[in-house]
Amino acid sequence: MNAGSYLWARLFRSLLTLFVILLVVFLATRLSGDPTQWLLGDMATPEQQATLRSELGIDKPIPEQFVRYLRQIVRGDFGTSYFEHRDVLVVLGERLPPTVQLMALAIAFGFALGIAIGIIAAVNHNSWIDRSLMMVTFWMYAVPNFVLAIAMILLFSLWLHWLPSSSYGTWAHAVMPTLALGASHAALVARITRSSMLDTLGQDYVRTAASKGVARHLIVLKHCLRNALLPVVTLVGLVAGSLVGGSVVIETVFAWPGAGRLIVNAVLVQDYPVLQVAVLLVAAVVIVTNFLVDAAYALIDPRVQYER
Repeated sequence: MNAGSYLWARLFRSLLTLFVILLVVFLATRLSGDPTQWLLGDMATPEQQATLRSELGIDKPIPEQFVRYLRQIVRGDFGTSYFEHRDVLVVLGERLPPTVQLMALAIAFGFALGIAIGIIAAVNHNSWIDRSLMMVTFWMYAVPNFVLAIAMILLFSLWLHWLPSSSYGTWAHAVMPTLALGASHAALVARITRSSMLDTLGQDYVRTAASKGVARHLIVLKHCLRNALLPVVTLVGLVAGSLVGGSVVIETVFAWPGAGRLIVNAVLVQDYPVLQVAVLLVAAVVIVTNFLVDAAYALIDPRVQYER
């Protein structure tokens, strides 16, 4: 199968995956409870609850509700938040920029630090530098991000008073959330980069370049790095999906006003429209990222062959 056919097949599977995710989320929200209890309070009468269910359209059979929701999506109508009484896309649009900023910073930090650590460890293979760096990455990957976040708040905010413990607005507010969210991904990138660099450094063309007197740093940066980074490219999709989940926790710990906290609140109060669109958006981001990674991989390395 050539690259074009493969990408079209991936596109079809991606759309099918989005549909399945939408169906699962829709069913899960409908089976999780009755939002009218949150909206009306404990003192509401059964008649008031029945009236509100009718107004929200959740009194119909679930298949009928799902078909109606699909029709709304086709028309570009994703519903109105039960609690904010505003269009869901408007609510999400206000919360997305902080989350996108945090994820972009975490990706940049994770890949920059991870690639640098991986190269240094590979070049100093089996030395104390290599072993020390791998031990550090082990702990970076093993420690949960919320534990790291709390530890940084205690150290840098409460004890040293270097950084603010919460809120959003300046670069200082973004430092600890970025480090907490990107640390485990930096460790993963470092280990993959190190392994790939070691494979590349053992190739014949590298030994030939060294025998011709090419400087060590030129061999590493010019001849090895591009080929060694090919496996790292495939991590982008994996990291994107993990960052979305991690941002929910990190935004809660640092009171970061992003979409992650919005999702948590939507779950707690059973705000169906917000939760459905938020999860659909997260799934779309992950699927699109993986699709673009596949396309980029084929462009970076034309030797890649796709199989059925």
